[in-house]
Amino acid sequence: AAAAAAGQAPTSAAPAAPASMAGRTESMPRRTTIRPFRSQTRIDEEGAKKIIDDLRAAFREIHQQNASSLSFEELYRNGYNLVLHKHGDSLYAGLQNEITDHLRKIGDEVGSESDQ
Repeated sequence: AAAAAAGQAPTSAAPAAPASMAGRTESMPRRTTIRPFRSQTRIDEEGAKKIIDDLRAAFREIHQQNASSLSFEELYRNGYNLVLHKHGDSLYAGLQNEITDHLRKIGDEVGSESDQ
């Protein structure tokens, strides 16, 4: 500092820190950023239809109280991926149709039992 005040250049100048390191000291560790995995594959209409059909089949299994073989994590992931790839409307319509069909079937069964 005394050399700089006297107008002389310092004899041992430290290299300048990069802009990304501004405000950091030697003792501060560099932060590591972990970015989520991003799949580059897109779900097309045919792929979306297949996934929706699989989810409809899973709903049928659930309605029949036969869900022990299902992976709810996989079902959730499939639904999430459909919404993520802009197929949420198709997913909603497909599952709405499945639930409507199931309720009609139950209604018919209840109606036929009350007729007896």
